[in-house]
Amino acid sequence: MTARLSEKTDCEMTNSTDFESEKIAANSANLSSEKPTIAYFLLIPLAFLFALGACLLHNFMFCESRIVLATDGKHFLTTVQAMVPFLSHLCFGTPISPSFLQDSNLANHIMLDGPLMSTIYAPLFMLLGKVPDPRDWILLVTAQSVFHALSTAGLVYLVLRITKSPLFAAVAILLYGLYPAAVLQSGHFMSEIPITTLLIALVLSLTGTVPRLAVAVIGGVAAGLIVLTKPALIPCVL
Repeated sequence: MTARLSEKTDCEMTNSTDFESEKIAANSANLSSEKPTIAYFLLIPLAFLFALGACLLHNFMFCESRIVLATDGKHFLTTVQAMVPFLSHLCFGTPISPSFLQDSNLANHIMLDGPLMSTIYAPLFMLLGKVPDPRDWILLVTAQSVFHALSTAGLVYLVLRITKSPLFAAVAILLYGLYPAAVLQSGHFMSEIPITTLLIALVLSLTGTVPRLAVAVIGGVAAGLIVLTKPALIPCVL
């Protein structure tokens, strides 16, 4: 009798698990097949511009070089400075002195900082044809502000796909676009703002809201950079 009850319970649990899996798969399929509405084309750009404007207004009114590069910002800038000549040499064959590789300690900088900030900002300054210095703080906070704006737009897109409610999306714009910690952090050259953007991109890639090829690319790049830069976030990636 006990054995039969145990088999019955196991069967019910298996059926329940299968049902939940089918339900999750069906929800992902519905998210993928749903066609965008006018709210997507209005609220997502609005979210980006709103958050970008809030960050730039704060940063240009209250920031300066010593604030932007406080704490870890100066060290991140040093890593980018070491990375730009090396990247220019790899991409364009720009001459580089042998002593540079010995004196720059590029490997040590990347090991300590993680690859995120140098991966983002070294190509940017390489394309601009210059090695960054503290006088470029306006460019740095502008880029950080763009990352916060991308995070806000991605969050609003996710809210729209899940709730299908423009009202909830508008609330998300206000709550996260003006989130004080994020707006203040955009005025510092640190990794928290880009990490948040990568986390939201990772969530989007796992919810069936983007095409499969993009899922593999976005999810892989985002997860890799997150883990290498902030090992404490490994549980979030897993």
